Amino acid sequence: TMAFFWKVLFTNEYTILGGWDGSVQWYAWYRFAADWVRRGVLPLWDPYVYGGHSFIGEAQAGLFYPFNLLQAFLIPAGQSLSPSLIYWMAAFHGFLAASFMYLLARVLGMQRGPAIVSAVIFSYGGFLAHRLFGHLSIYYGGVWLPLLLALLHLAVARRRPLLAVIAGLLLGMVALVGHLMPPVYSGLVMAAYAVYLTYIAWRRRQGQVAWLYPLAMLLLVGAFALGAAAVQIIPSLEYEKLALKWTGAPAPPLRGSERSSYEIASTFYYLHPQQLVSFLIPFLYSPEEGTGYFGILPLVLMVIGVLCWRRRGVGFFALLGLVALLF
Repeated sequence: TMAFFWKVLFTNEYTILGGWDGSVQWYAWYRFAADWVRRGVLPLWDPYVYGGHSFIGEAQAGLFYPFNLLQAFLIPAGQSLSPSLIYWMAAFHGFLAASFMYLLARVLGMQRGPAIVSAVIFSYGGFLAHRLFGHLSIYYGGVWLPLLLALLHLAVARRRPLLAVIAGLLLGMVALVGHLMPPVYSGLVMAAYAVYLTYIAWRRRQGQVAWLYPLAMLLLVGAFALGAAAVQIIPSLEYEKLALKWTGAPAPPLRGSERSSYEIASTFYYLHPQQLVSFLIPFLYSPEEGTGYFGILPLVLMVIGVLCWRRRGVGFFALLGLVALLF
């Protein structure tokens, strides 16, 4: 972790808060929230944007994310939230990402060496590392996916509903980070894995109870996730009726309950076939096209792993990766 973050932690030469989103949006929101939370005040209203707007309803601010709240109490007396403290919090999440991926690999039966390699690749390359620069909420939320899968797997394998409850609370916490992508994608992956475990139980003819148990654990996860995230979901649904939503396209903002059209999504937010080259050569066409790159050696190891598809779970994760690429 230190080897990856050293330049932002120990020098003034670099920042992960560059760009519009990082400096004008995330840092401004985090600092505003921290200044009030440390005084014991929950900031319901933001008077600094236009004529003022609901801050508690602005889900992207991540007001209720536990580590954002903790961040407020780590600020030295008489000071405001500094970029340096955010760098250390990001590095801590990087350490969590590596630890959780190592845990998942071990739970799935991998030896220590391959588990460490998996942890390094997941934490410091590809999508997660790219989102560190400018999209902290996506980064914070993404680090929890391996732990969520590990807990779901153990809840089913060991018949421990408590682990599913913990997974649900954590998924609810992921919904509090401030971006819709991490909780939605994490929930979809967990649902797919539960269906896969159901299929395995059916294939082994383990009985109807064994078939339904993974789905029951999934429902338990979903129920506790909604309960944990309700503190943010409820005010955000109320705020949505009044907020203007910008799509990034050269078009008027969406009002109230209006939804973005498929045309906008397919024009501005999709993976063009030429961007597949970014898995080999990052940033060949534009900075955004470097998101898929996670190294040549890991790509080779991935191909070798897929060729060993007869091993338990390899087929599922290979199919999951293909679906994610196409989606």
